Amino acid sequence: MRFDRIGPLGLWNRFDEQWIGTRRAAQLFFVASLFVLGLLPVFLGRVAPSGKPSVANVFWGIIGAGGAFSVFFLWLGMWRYWARLDASGKWIKRFWFLVMLAGFWYGSCLYCWCVYLPQVTGSGRLGVTSSLTEPVDRGKAVFGRSLVVVWLCFLLFVGLIFTFPKLAFTIPIVHVASIALVLTSFAYVIGWIYRQGVRRH
Repeated sequence: MRFDRIGPLGLWNRFDEQWIGTRRAAQLFFVASLFVLGLLPVFLGRVAPSGKPSVANVFWGIIGAGGAFSVFFLWLGMWRYWARLDASGKWIKRFWFLVMLAGFWYGSCLYCWCVYLPQVTGSGRLGVTSSLTEPVDRGKAVFGRSLVVVWLCFLLFVGLIFTFPKLAFTIPIVHVASIALVLTSFAYVIGWIYRQGVRRH
């Protein structure tokens, strides 16, 4: 099984580095950032759809549909660019790492406007290319695969609880295990992205 083709890592690897550093990609990410910004009133609860058909409902419907796609497109794309192509110094990259981590997709909007667009549009027609090699870290690769195996075992165990109701007494353990797995997985992914972004050869 190729773990780089499934789940979040599969989405991550969908962003081709030769494409993401081009001006065409920059145009798409800029439009996506506008859609994400347009969702801000919706997230703040300032927009309430009316029961009657109206131009406003059509407008907010378009913003909602485009914004839902744009959130993931922009978020993953900016993380990929930060980790693989950003030519900024290490301390500047660390600053933007914190901005995107704490600001979610709105942090990605700021990164897109302040770092990504200036670098890509100033790079010429050929776009930005990666200056980063990725040595294999056996220990971390084994930990990542072990994490996937633990998740599969956990899901299998949850399936057994529904199949055999007598195992229901283990539900509190399942809650604790699920929280621990989510936090461990999140920390692993964040650490993996951080290592990719600050590594230079």
